[in-house]
This record gives sequence, structure tokens and C-alpha cells, in this order.
Amino acid sequence: MKNTLLFRKSNTLLFWSLAFLFFMNTQLSWGQASLATIGTPYTQNFDGLGTATFNLTDNSSITGLYALRASGNATPNVFTAGTGSSATGSFFNFGSTSAADRALGSAASGGTGTLQYGVRLKNNTGVAIASLTITYTGEQWRNGGNTASQPLTFDYRQAATVTSLTGTFTAVTALTFNTPTNTATAAALDGNNAANRAVLTSVVTVNIPIGEEIMLRWTDINDAGNDHGLSIDDLSVTPTAAVVCTPQTITPIPASVTKSFGEAHSIATTASSGLTVTYSSSNNSLATVNSDGSVNILGIGGPITLTASQAGNGTTVCAATSVTQSFTVIKATPTITTVPTATAITYGQALSSSVLSGGVASVEGAFSFTAPSTVPAAGTASYGFTFTPEDTSFYTNATGTVTVLVNPKALTITANDVTKPQGATLTGGSGSEAFTSSGLLAGETIGSVTIAYGAGAGAADSAGVYPGSVVASAATGGTFNTSNYLITYVA
Repeated sequence: MKNTLLFRKSNTLLFWSLAFLFFMNTQLSWGQASLATIGTPYTQNFDGLGTATFNLTDNSSITGLYALRASGNATPNVFTAGTGSSATGSFFNFGSTSAADRALGSAASGGTGTLQYGVRLKNNTGVAIASLTITYTGEQWRNGGNTASQPLTFDYRQAATVTSLTGTFTAVTALTFNTPTNTATAAALDGNNAANRAVLTSVVTVNIPIGEEIMLRWTDINDAGNDHGLSIDDLSVTPTAAVVCTPQTITPIPASVTKSFGEAHSIATTASSGLTVTYSSSNNSLATVNSDGSVNILGIGGPITLTASQAGNGTTVCAATSVTQSFTVIKATPTITTVPTATAITYGQALSSSVLSGGVASVEGAFSFTAPSTVPAAGTASYGFTFTPEDTSFYTNATGTVTVLVNPKALTITANDVTKPQGATLTGGSGSEAFTSSGLLAGETIGSVTIAYGAGAGAADSAGVYPGSVVASAATGGTFNTSNYLITYVA
């Protein structure tokens, strides 16, 4: 009987001993780190760490909670209960003495190397998650005596399963906590004091299919000099589902357009949803687009991109794929509304001697002959003019033709005097070179004239001087053109 009683007592002691050891090893565990419902946040205030030193085994002691130290990593990792008074590098279970309000934290050192902790979450919402609104409070529990602010950086990794704090993570700088208290005097701080904490929040775009996971990670590196004590508290993660919407399209616009400065242009179009289309320009110094799609041309150049967009209504209608147009602006050609008139010139004068007047164009400028050095033939003909705008930044030259009257040039041809013996007879005829000329354009020549003789040319005529008896006519040959001259023959 004694033995039996003793045996039962031993088993009872053994049971409670094992239960105690099990409790000490497992400490505390709560529900699965799950994103269960769209719009309902997963929250964690870390008060379950308790007021004593906590031994954390990844995803076991606290479901979804992980820790990793670069040097001396262990299973479990020890989170030392502390108020910020310790200068030893470690994971910490920060809080005021005996206070139930706890924070998950660290102070890195050369002995620990980089310290990391994270929360593993699974999408159990039944739909794909498109974004997470992540909010937490960064708390500083120790001023390490370092005047430099030190960061507790945030990043995340998503995959079908994420079971560690290693691998490729995506940083979210908006969720990095930077220590607010940085002085040269080391001291414990109250992380619940407003001066030593900051609430950080950011909407993080993700794509987490049903049943897949995301790991949120905080990293405390071994900073230069003494390290501050950092922690996280009051974590909230709210999932948002992708919006199920009806697709829409925008009616295409011409892919490439070139317009002149001052010319009207529009990229107005419509969306199949009936929602208002918005417009933009990639270079507002060259062209802007009004709300109705009309384009304001402001400069010369390109190509630039004009875009028509429709962003959807955020609920039932999806954003449309934008349509674009390559747009180039060239200088405009002024319009000649009144052709100028030209003053008459004389054969031998260049067009530059003619004065253009009375011309009117759509912009201010000046008219001139396109080839002012041209020496035109006598007669009436059209010659090119150029209109040069005053504003050559936005306008190019315009051209046209103007009628110019070229009068024939005066040309005097005088027959040479002739001497003959009395009793001789002078016989006239063509092909004579016995003449002189005055007014012939330099470089031109006259081949010959026809000479006719009057009184004194006959054999019976008395000796004497017979003025006007040698008459030239019918100049021909050489390089001159008789139509260019008004010829006067002098006897």
C-alpha cells in the first residue's frame, strides 16, 4: 500500500514537472497569424510577451513571429525583458518595470550583428489581396549615447510560403522608424513617451493570391558607435481586395500628327464607359491640352506625347488603357492676303531696283525679290518674291510672284561719216559695221546695220559736205536683242 501510494506520488510529481518544463519551453502561443477578412485588420500589440524574459522559437512560441540574429542565432532566440537600462546588444522585450504594455525590440552590437524580427501572415480572406494598410508604432527605449539617428528599416517578401527572414525583400521607406532621441549621454528612455515614439503607416501595393503568404520584416543593423534601443508596437495590417470592375476602352486617336504653329488641333475622344476622358502633354512648354481635348500650341519642336486617359470610377469601371499621339509642331507659313505691286524698271536694271509696296500678310514682315540680282528682259513678266516674317521663331518665309514691267533701254546708233572722191558713187546696203552706238548694255554687241545714202552719194554730185546723208537702220546680229532696246538711229 505504501509502495502504491509512493508510486502514485512519483507519477504525480513527474506529471507536474513535465508540465512545468513544457510551459517554460513553449511559454505563450496565440491564434494563427492570419489575414482572415477583407477590411478587418490583423493586430498585434506584443503584450503577450509578458514581463519576463521571453524565449522565441520561430512560428511556435508565438504563431507567425520570427527572429534572426546574424551572429549567434539560436533556437529559441532570447528576448530579454528590459526597460532600456541595459547597454548589452540583444533582442529585447521592452516595457516599463512590471508593466503589461510590451514592445518587441532590439539593440544591435558587434556581438549580435544585425538583428531582425518579422511577422508571417497568410491570406485566408478567400479573395486575392491587392494592398495592405500597415500601421505600427516605432518606440525608442534606450539612448545609446550616440548623436546619430539610427533606423529600424522595414521591408517585406511575398510568396506561396515564406518561412524565414532571409531571401529577397522589398523595402518600404515610409515604414522605416528613425530614432528621435539622439544625444551623447546614454540613458534608458520611456518608449511610451510621445517624444520617443512615432506612428508609421503606409498603403503597400501587393498581389497575394488566396492561401499565399507575406512576411513583414524589421531590421536593426549594428550601427557605428553605441546602438540605440528600438522596438515595434501596436502593429495593424488591413487587407484590401482587388476591385472587380468592368473594362473600358478609349476611342483611338491618330498615332502621329504634325501641325504648324497657330494651327488648330484637338485630340478629343471618348471612352466606352461614357466617363470623362482626361488629357495631358509630356511637354507643357510646347503644347498643353484643355479639358475638352483642344490643344494649345505654344512652341516649335517635338515630337512630344499627347495622352488621353480614363482612370475608371474606382469601383465598377476599370481604368482604361491610355491612347497616345506623337505630336510635332513646325513653323507656320504666313498667308499672303495682298500681293505687292512692283515699280517699273528699265532693261539693264536688276530686280532690286524695283520697289515692292502694298503687300499684306497674316503677320508682320517684309517683302523682297527672291532673286534681286536678276536682270530681266524688257517686257512684262512674273518674278518671285519672298515674304520674311519679323518673328522667325514661329514663322517661316512665304513666297509668291509679282508682275514687273521692264521698259526697253534707250539705244542710239549713229552711222559713221563717209568721205568719197567726186565722181564716185556710194551704194548702201546691209551688213555694214560703219556705225557707233550709245546705251548698249555692257557686254552686249551689235553685229551690223543697214546703211542708206542720200544727197552727195551720186557721181554727179558736187563736192561738198552733205549732213544727214548717211543713215543707219535695221541693226542686227551680235549679242543684243532688239526687243530690249528703244533704238534711235542718228544720220
